[in-house]
Amino acid sequence: MQPAYPAPVAAIVEPVVPASPADLQQLKWGPIWAGLFVSLGVFFLLSLAAIAVGVQAAPGTADQQDLGIIAVIVTSAIALVSFFVGGFVSSWSAGLADPGRSLLNGFLVWTLWLVTVILLAAVGLGSIVGAMGDLFGEVVVSGQGVDPAALVDTLKDSAWQTLLALGLTAAAAALGGLVGAREELRGRWRHA
Repeated sequence: MQPAYPAPVAAIVEPVVPASPADLQQLKWGPIWAGLFVSLGVFFLLSLAAIAVGVQAAPGTADQQDLGIIAVIVTSAIALVSFFVGGFVSSWSAGLADPGRSLLNGFLVWTLWLVTVILLAAVGLGSIVGAMGDLFGEVVVSGQGVDPAALVDTLKDSAWQTLLALGLTAAAAALGGLVGAREELRGRWRHA
C-alpha cells in the first residue's frame, strides 16, 4: 500500500502594488529650479504690467513715494501669486502625489530664491532682485546725528515687516506645491 500524501494546496498570494515611480525617487532639483525660474518670470512680468498700468512705480523714479500703500499691496499680491505658481510648477513637473513631498518642493523653491537673494546682496548685486535684495544688502549708518534708539525702533519695525513678507511668500510657495500634487490637476494634463 502506498502512503497517502496530502493534496496540494494552492497558496493565495496578494499582489504587491508598487508605489508611484515619482514618489520613490529622491529629491529632484530640476523641478525646483524650474519652479524658481517660473516664479521669477511671473514676478517680473506682473511687476512690469503693474508699472505699465500705473499702480507701481519703476525703481528709481520720483513717483515711488507717491504711490505708497497701493504699491505695497500690489507688490505683495504679485509676490504671493508668483511664489504660488512657482511652487505649483515645482510639484507638478516633478509628478509628485505625496502631499508632504509636494509641500517640500514648493517650500524649496522659496528657499532657493532666498539663498539666491542673499548671495546676490552679499556680492553687491541685490538691486537686481529689487527691495528684498536691498533688505539683505549692507546697512550703512553715517553721520553724527543718528539717534541709536530711533535706529533700533526702525530696525525692529523692518524686521517684523520682513518676517511677515517672508512667511507669507514661503506659505504661498508651499501651498502652490501642495496644489500641484492634486491628482485631478495632474491627470487632466496627462489625458489631454
